[in-house]
Parts: sequence; structure tokens; C-alpha cells
Amino acid sequence: MTGEEIFTYAKKNLEMPEGSTLSEQLMFGIARNICKAWRDGLITEQQAHIEKNMAIQTFGVQQLSEKINSDYSKRWNEVMIILSEAHKKCGCEYCSKIERILDGRG
Repeated sequence: MTGEEIFTYAKKNLEMPEGSTLSEQLMFGIARNICKAWRDGLITEQQAHIEKNMAIQTFGVQQLSEKINSDYSKRWNEVMIILSEAHKKCGCEYCSKIERILDGRG
């Protein structure tokens, strides 16, 4: 989802869709708070607009970070599987040492 879509859900008091990412859930909470603060007269329309833009910008960074972390995790798992297979076939002390370092045991 985009930040604008999340703000639309918040403005209409809709529930967050199932399967939302952590960054989407956090953005939804922020969007609800901004909308409520504006409706309750705690902030001006201009301030709400500024806060919305800042939140959407930060949300974009968070989404990118989530994607990078997910990709890194998938790649790391693949490396560990291959290294484990290599260690089983080879059994040398270097493979063992590398495996322990990479999986946090050494």
C-alpha cells in the first residue's frame, strides 16, 4: 500500500487490511492520530498536511528498509544452506570455522 492509500483508510475510519506489513501498520496508526488531531481541532489543516507529508516520506524509507531486510534475509538463508552442505561434504576445519562464524557460534 502507498502512504496516500493508508491515509485514505484512516480518514474514512476503515480498518487496516489483513496481511499488512509492520511499516504499513505503523503508518496507519500515525495516519489515524493525525486525522483525529485535525478533526478534534488540536492541529490546523496546514499542520496536518505537513505532518502527513513527513509521515509519508518516512514511510517510504521504512518500506524500502523492509524490502532490503527481507531480501538480505533470503540471500543469507541461501548462503547458510549452501555452506552447511559444503561443510557436510568437505568437513574441513575451515568450512567448520566459517560456518560457526556466520551462524553466530564462533
